[in-house]
Amino acid sequence: MPSGYRTPPEVEQQAVELIREGKTRPQIAEELGLSKRTLTDIAKRNQVEWARTGSGSSGTPDAMDRARAYRSEYMRDRRERIAEKLLDQTDRTLELAESESDPRRRQALMQSTDAAMRAYANVTKGDIVLSEQEKMQGATSMLEQILVVATRQVATAPPPRPGLIQE
Repeated sequence: MPSGYRTPPEVEQQAVELIREGKTRPQIAEELGLSKRTLTDIAKRNQVEWARTGSGSSGTPDAMDRARAYRSEYMRDRRERIAEKLLDQTDRTLELAESESDPRRRQALMQSTDAAMRAYANVTKGDIVLSEQEKMQGATSMLEQILVVATRQVATAPPPRPGLIQE
């Protein structure tokens, strides 16, 4: 097709309806005589997404948001299980290190503990960031956002040193 060709509005609307019904790109391409690339462009212009296998999605933005939320919850649960296993492994390794008399083996066990704790931090880091973002999204005004940040700073600040003048 020539450059600058635009699909007629009625054909584009028909393609959007077929996408929402959950038909695949090849099915729609064959039915309407459009290329897969054109169908992708139509989907982007009309803000519809292709249904994912097993998602129960109709391709509408709301349905896709629900599918993403389900996947996010599933991944969060998986990360929690992995984090628990890492903490259990750390506990077992520390117990072994406490009773180990050979300095080299003790050092190896402590290095294993350190690696498990770094892995735990990496696994849980995303969830910590997400919970902070959720708090920020809940704040509707600039003042509320400042209060959320200030509360976070106070919560993570070290205790004051003795001898400092406090009011």
